[in-house]
Amino acid sequence: MINQLLTNPKIKIALIVVGVLIFLNIIVSIIRALFPGLPPITSVSPPHNANKIVLNQPVVINFKQSIQVADFSLTSEPSLSWDIVQTNTNTITFTHSLDFQPSSTYTLNLTWKSRAYPPIIFTTMASQVDPLFIKQTNDELARDYPLAQKLPFETPGYRIVYSAPMTLEISLKKSTITQEEALGYARDWVKEQGMDPSTHKYVVSDTLYIPPSPAIAPAKAGPTSPSPSPASTEIDWDTLQDDGT
Repeated sequence: MINQLLTNPKIKIALIVVGVLIFLNIIVSIIRALFPGLPPITSVSPPHNANKIVLNQPVVINFKQSIQVADFSLTSEPSLSWDIVQTNTNTITFTHSLDFQPSSTYTLNLTWKSRAYPPIIFTTMASQVDPLFIKQTNDELARDYPLAQKLPFETPGYRIVYSAPMTLEISLKKSTITQEEALGYARDWVKEQGMDPSTHKYVVSDTLYIPPSPAIAPAKAGPTSPSPSPASTEIDWDTLQDDGT
């Protein structure tokens, strides 16, 4: 029976076709195992070619299949430092410690096992204040003037302010306090703020500190009193506006 089937030309052709298809399927399976395709992406946030993206928005990418976060990396232009977290089996989230710059176009380059996806491009929202500048300024203040919010510190005998990065100047109000005592007071105060006194430098001013005299309001003139002469007014530079008012 089998011999009769094998001698049939049509059955021979059919068996050959089936054998070829099985062989090709095996070859394709081997190629896929050796050279797997990129995991298909189902969605990206922010999407490609999007506009007015929020400056602190993370990048969230969803895939059609389960993925391993270690297989992925992300770079951008302009350059940012990216942290990657796998939020579930098929989703990864990229966050950036510095906000995006306003009104800027970003190009994101995602790779999987060093193989690149098409770039993701979007434009950020406009902003009157550059968050990058604000963060850099705050970082500089925290690094160079960590006690700035607690200064000036004043007692009846001395006054402490920053005179340079990580340098505290002690101005004496009383000549009875020695420089050594003033330095000790300043170091003790820094320690009370929870900082190591050795992190700062200390300078004692050569002249006594004389607090400014409070402004004296002019007396109100009576009905028949002559107009008083103008009194000088002290300017409060701490509350002076940027436009000079």
